[in-house]
Amino acid sequence: MKKIIAAVFFFTLFLSLPGYPRDPVIIDDSLTSFDIGTHFQYLEDRDGTISFAQARKINTRWVDSEKDSFNFGFTRSVYLMRFTLDNRHTVNKAVYLEIDYPMIDYIDFYLPRNDRQYRHIAMGDHYPFYDRTIIDRNFILELDTAPGSHTVYMRFKTTSSLNFKPMLWSADEFIKRENTVLPIFWIYFGLMMIDRKSTRLNSSHVS
Repeated sequence: MKKIIAAVFFFTLFLSLPGYPRDPVIIDDSLTSFDIGTHFQYLEDRDGTISFAQARKINTRWVDSEKDSFNFGFTRSVYLMRFTLDNRHTVNKAVYLEIDYPMIDYIDFYLPRNDRQYRHIAMGDHYPFYDRTIIDRNFILELDTAPGSHTVYMRFKTTSSLNFKPMLWSADEFIKRENTVLPIFWIYFGLMMIDRKSTRLNSSHVS
């Protein structure tokens, strides 16, 4: 009995050590949309020299996030982050990851594939806006998640303030969001284009 109690104690202690993966984000029928920042771990790379392959091998320097949002302010450090999805369905399920601050220079996503390799997707406001797979003012990425547990990695580098809140959406809730947000976005974008054209015409008349 004492051996069992000791084993449980040390296993619980091991789970609490920094670097051990956080509780996964569960994908099941109850998923709608919610903030997932407390499921994240992050790793500060002050020199910007840690590669994705190296980050996957590091276990002791990952820090558990205690908040839904990240507020690193203006920093020269690169931040690596990760979280785990646990798809409880028997088939692939699409969910959508949203990073709600559009001024981040570079975001590298590393998405697990069925062959245990990773797919790399680059985003950020230094890339052409219309190259995004989903057109939105924020950074949104579809995660086609196979059954079981899978860890997603990210790398953030920016000269602006690194402040954002990650959110996960189910497919149904994301469609509802798009139907609400997109018309407003395109109206705003259209007004901006009209204003720019009007400014150019006024400038040409003055000259």
